Amino acid sequence: MTDSRVKGHKFENDVCKMIGEAFNISVKRNLEQTRAGGADIELKPFLVECKRYAQQGSNWFKDDWWEQVKRSSQNDYMPVLIYKYDRQPIRVVLPLVAINPDFEPEHMLMFCNNR
Repeated sequence: MTDSRVKGHKFENDVCKMIGEAFNISVKRNLEQTRAGGADIELKPFLVECKRYAQQGSNWFKDDWWEQVKRSSQNDYMPVLIYKYDRQPIRVVLPLVAINPDFEPEHMLMFCNNR
């Protein structure tokens, strides 16, 4: 059985690597998040929360995941949720205002990485 913390840390590192390669930047995990709370990756203007879970019957994200990253962002950052269930593609949730300022911040967009 895999330790869920190890699985989560590995996913956070994988996300950092994917973001870094996609944008040719250095991205690191927030190592203080375990002790102090907060999101996994701070990448101004975004605050990213990563979740890696076994399949739970639905591919949809859990509401408390989104609420967690919204609380952590405290309107200083734009919240982003990146999650993955076993044997499913990576999915990303972010406010639509991230790509179009005409949308309200509470409108969300979700997309899948089909790798």
